[in-house]
Amino acid sequence: MSEIYSLSLKILQELKEQIKAVALENQVSISAEVAARLAKSFTIAAKDSVDAEQADVDNQHMEKIVEQPFSQKELKKIRQLIKDKSKGASKKK
Repeated sequence: MSEIYSLSLKILQELKEQIKAVALENQVSISAEVAARLAKSFTIAAKDSVDAEQADVDNQHMEKIVEQPFSQKELKKIRQLIKDKSKGASKKK
């Protein structure tokens, strides 16, 4: 069984009254209500994190691929290939 720890917390009176009212409605102690809400907030945060990861998938369920720009070396090689190809095409004429 997990251990239970005490936590002293300063909150506004209005918030305390809201928590107390909901705790009464749910028939639990204020501590139980606060603990449940805190635990739920971590679950929601974890779900939001998963949703953010899934946002990288489009409506066809394919991941977006972020391609890196060509390096200077790659650009030089491409230019050379284009230049060589254009020279070859002019020789054939």
